[in-house]
Amino acid sequence: INNLWSDKYSKGPVSSRPLEEGVALISTRADGDSFLELGKWLRKKRPDVRLRLMSSRVVTAIRQGILVPWRQQLNESDVEALQAAVLEGRDTPSSGLISTFLLLQLCESVTVYGFTGINDGNRYHYYKTARRYQNRTHSFTAERALFRALDRDGVIKFVDGNPDSIHTWI
Repeated sequence: INNLWSDKYSKGPVSSRPLEEGVALISTRADGDSFLELGKWLRKKRPDVRLRLMSSRVVTAIRQGILVPWRQQLNESDVEALQAAVLEGRDTPSSGLISTFLLLQLCESVTVYGFTGINDGNRYHYYKTARRYQNRTHSFTAERALFRALDRDGVIKFVDGNPDSIHTWI
């Protein structure tokens, strides 16, 4: 979870923020205060939930070592549809992309689903209602293209979903 969600979870559960029994929360971009507040709340109210902090260096490494070079490769591909992915969003990796690369280090196999393109009306957080836009901090289209390439190369299994409901360039 990022800083926003670390802060929200530290205020306690509501129906839109599930917190199943015995889970682990991995905070990827929380500031110190939000992380400490979340830790205090969990210790007092939910001792069954484990809390871990992922170093910001991991997020930076994924951005600089994977996402930025990938988008550059798409841009240099001379395929108009691929170049379009570079125009959409910025270079901050989504929590989903960060989680995928973490899981690749921990698991024998990883299956990824729930990644569509831009502005397709699909919910992109399971705990939010559908919106007509997505966070421009991320490039969901470039990430989706990366997941497809990783699937093609046998690194992950990428479940594409219903192609009739996915409106994207790639």
